[in-house]
Amino acid sequence: MSEESLVPETAVPSESAGAQMTFWALVVAFFFFVRKFAGLIKEHLLARFFGAGPATDAFKVIYNSIIFNVYARAEQLLRPAYLPEFVRQREQEEGRGWRLLGTMASLVVVAHLLLVSALLVFARPLIRLMWPDLAANPQAFELATLLLWMMAPALVFYSLSLLPELTLHAYKRFTLPAIAEACYNLLVVGVLFVGVEILWHPGHPRAILAAGLGVAVGGVSRLLIMLPGLRPKFHLLRFSLALRRVPGTLVVLGLMPPLVLGIATGALRPLVDSMVCTRLGEGMYAALDFGRKLSDAGIMILPLAVSLVVYPYVTEWAAAGDRQRMSDSLLWMTRALAFLFVPFSLGMVLLAEPLVRLVYDYQEFKEADVSKVTLALMCYASGLFVYAVEGSINKWYFALKDTWTPNWVGALWAGAHFVISVGGGLYTSLGLAAVALAYPLTKAGKVLMLYVMIRPRLEPIPGRQVYPFLGKLLLASGIMGACVWWLGWALEPRVEAWHPPLAPKLLRLLVLTGVPGGAGMVVFLALAWALHIEEVAQVWKWLRGKLKRVLRRGR
Repeated sequence: MSEESLVPETAVPSESAGAQMTFWALVVAFFFFVRKFAGLIKEHLLARFFGAGPATDAFKVIYNSIIFNVYARAEQLLRPAYLPEFVRQREQEEGRGWRLLGTMASLVVVAHLLLVSALLVFARPLIRLMWPDLAANPQAFELATLLLWMMAPALVFYSLSLLPELTLHAYKRFTLPAIAEACYNLLVVGVLFVGVEILWHPGHPRAILAAGLGVAVGGVSRLLIMLPGLRPKFHLLRFSLALRRVPGTLVVLGLMPPLVLGIATGALRPLVDSMVCTRLGEGMYAALDFGRKLSDAGIMILPLAVSLVVYPYVTEWAAAGDRQRMSDSLLWMTRALAFLFVPFSLGMVLLAEPLVRLVYDYQEFKEADVSKVTLALMCYASGLFVYAVEGSINKWYFALKDTWTPNWVGALWAGAHFVISVGGGLYTSLGLAAVALAYPLTKAGKVLMLYVMIRPRLEPIPGRQVYPFLGKLLLASGIMGACVWWLGWALEPRVEAWHPPLAPKLLRLLVLTGVPGGAGMVVFLALAWALHIEEVAQVWKWLRGKLKRVLRRGR
């Protein structure tokens, strides 16, 4: 492999940075979709092989609470702190960036070896302390212990894989990390299926260990898949724990304390909401969680892909002091996500009840549950645009080596979240609605505050690029919303009287969600085209160009 293998990936050399970011966001989103689909298959296999029994409890508790939780916290610390400093060190001298990589890799390995050793030695008392009800079941306790012993060593590789991913992102190489992420989930699914069907066989009391083996194999593979992408620079890599001697190491570590504050306050939000909901009555927290997960399904792929792709570009421009390109890219990101998620959010609010019935309303799900989950979904879905841009606006601060501002602002608004959730949930008639609204309201406050505070650090954005777009977007979304509401109102009595021979309930719900939703999308796009919203023309130009190139190759 030659040195050229680490040059940045580009969609087409002549395209602008905005077009390149759009292209790679779509590529990464595709692999994230594959990952999400593989995750759904994993959940299906767990339900199919083990149901909601003690074996599934043991796996989910250990994986969600320890394995994935440790990886997620490592990512929250490394992504904002490491990537900007690696870019700055590499721009001064290539070897300086790679020495920083070697030192951070050494720290990650040592820290995780200590953690893994503690998990292996204290597995049984840890499970008894944290999950006494699980430990009270001898079968679940034994399986949880075995699963922790099996999966914990893979944490070293799983968390270490973050550094190759971030380093490749710094070179604007997004495909290999996205493939590695998708392969992780695909391998978990494959090993789970083969392990249950061949190694342990269905019905075996320890067949759930196949899931643990899949996580271990997937964690190791996530690292190994990305290493070939870094191979041309391996000769520059130096592993060391001499923190003061390696430029940039203390800077990275100094950026982490504010991130710990953000992680802590972020973890408190769901804890406080769960405490309030359990006081509101039986099933309230389940309704809140069902509504939240249904709204999250709309924002877990493309916004995450956008935030990952824009980060290395913005970091590079921040290192070069190019405030104009940082300003332009912030405008591009905000307009693109607003164009997608303002109408999507409105449509989800208007179609909340049929969506809830389509996904959840089966067997033990009662009519009262439909009402509660619909209320929670409407509240959460109102903030989809805010959630989508939050992850990206943070990256502009991180690129400027400022981890403090987004985290103290987040902590401030987390306090407001607690006031709205507790005060509104327990001491007003709003109840569940107050708890659900606390999240979008405080996230909106945080995002607005971050946008206001970033403005003096960038070049001014002309109002002509914002206000006409905003007016056109709100007009198109409002007309679309009226069409969706009218179609839903007009269709409901007709569809309820319709009794198709196969799966009548499912077909009726698909019609009640699909017809108004599809018609609303067509109306919105047509209005956006008629109103000359630039994002429609840009997407059409990009698609037409790609189609022409494909046709030319086929001749």
